Amino acid sequence: CRLSGAQKSMASVALQAALLQTAAPNLALLALDEPAEAADENNVRYMADMLRRMISVLARDTSTVLVITRNQPLIEAADNIIELGASNED
Repeated sequence: CRLSGAQKSMASVALQAALLQTAAPNLALLALDEPAEAADENNVRYMADMLRRMISVLARDTSTVLVITRNQPLIEAADNIIELGASNED
């Protein structure tokens, strides 16, 4: 079974979240760098929904999810946003 780039990214995010909750319950930070880079629109929406759920669960444990992205649906899923640098898009 071959996975697309987006499917690999989503599996990686799910695995990292599971590890954060089970194997490393004292870990305070999960960092995701462009997790939806290769994802199509449907997978981005799914990932944004998964991110919202992950944030609500991890917030109870005082864990932080740091997502570095230019993807608007993932940005909108965040509960806090820090924008670095100016956009080059017109």
